[in-house]
Amino acid sequence: MVEAWGLRSLERQRLMEKLIRIISKLEDEEGEAILFGVIQVLVECLQAKKEKLYNDFLLAKAIAVHGELYNVVFNELLPKIDSFARAPEEADVMVADLLKKILDMALSSVYAELSHIEIMNPRLIFHADAMADVEMPEDE
Repeated sequence: MVEAWGLRSLERQRLMEKLIRIISKLEDEEGEAILFGVIQVLVECLQAKKEKLYNDFLLAKAIAVHGELYNVVFNELLPKIDSFARAPEEADVMVADLLKKILDMALSSVYAELSHIEIMNPRLIFHADAMADVEMPEDE
C-alpha cells in the first residue's frame, strides 16, 4: 500500500523519464545546441499560458520561429504532459520541472569544462593545489 501523493509523485517521475528520453534522443540526433531551442519553446509556452495567450497566434509564431522543434514540443512533449495532468497547474509544474532537467542537460558541458580545469590546472582557479590548506579570508 502507498499513499496517494507518493503514487502520483512516482507517476510524474516515470513520465519525466519518458520525456527526457525523447529529449536525449533529439540531442543525440541534432546535437547539444538543440536543447537551448527546446528550452526557449517551453519557456514561451509557459509564459503564454501564464498570460492566457495560449492560442493559434502563439502556435503559429512558434512554428515559424522554431520549425522542427515545434513537432517535438507540441506533438510529443506537451500532449503527454497535458494528457497526464489532472489540473492545469500540474501541467505547468511538469513543464517547469522538464525545463529544469533540460537546462541541467544543456549546461552540463559548462560545468564539465570547469571541473576539467580544476583537475588539470588547479592553480588557475584556486591559486594553490586543490587540496592545499589555505587561510580563510576575513569578512570585509
